[in-house]
Formats: sequence, C-alpha cells, structure tokens
Amino acid sequence: MARSRLQVPHSKSSSAASSSSFIATLTTVLVLGMLLLVSALVQIVTAFWGQRGRGFLLHLLAGGLYSVAGMFMIQNPLEAGMGLTFLVAICLLVGGALRTILSILGCGSVCLQSLVGVPALAG
Repeated sequence: MARSRLQVPHSKSSSAASSSSFIATLTTVLVLGMLLLVSALVQIVTAFWGQRGRGFLLHLLAGGLYSVAGMFMIQNPLEAGMGLTFLVAICLLVGGALRTILSILGCGSVCLQSLVGVPALAG
C-alpha cells in the first residue's frame, strides 16, 4: 500500500513533539533537583544559624531530605520524571474523587462549581 502524503509530515511532527516534551521533562526535573539542593543548603544553614531554637532538628532533617531528593532527581531524571508524573496523576484522581463524593453528599458549593465550570469549558 502506498503511503498518503499527509502521513509523512504528521509522523515527523509527532516525533518532534515527543522529543520536545521529553527534553522539557528532563529539563524540569533537573532544574527542580537543583532547586532542592539550594533549598537543602538554606535549610541546613538556617538550622545552624538558629541552633538554640526549637526547630534545629527539624530544619536539619528537612535539609537532609531535600539534599537526598535533589541528588536523586539529578542522578536519575527519568525515574524522577515518572515519579512526579505519577504524583500529579494521583493528586488529580484524589481531587476528582473528593469533588464527586462531596457533590453526592450534597455540599452545595461543589455542585455550584460543577454547574458553573462545565458550561465555561464548553463555551
């Protein structure tokens, strides 16, 4: 069978879109990892700066966790990207489920948001 002329540009644009979203994901994960490392440094400095305060161990623990997460994201950007995507998906599913449950239970504000939101999306 002969290929249609429309299929060739479509497949090229599709692969370009896929590669650009892949690059965007890697870039986002790497930038987020670097931000976590900077946050870890700030948390640790804050912990030692206010040593006598009540939050010393909490700041130190947060700095350690931020540094571990940041290093993981920089060393394994593909796994971190998949994990972040999974986390966003779970948050969206839980939020949708809670809206549905609250709407069924008769919470008026959720029903009103649903009624206002659906026509706004359609128009």
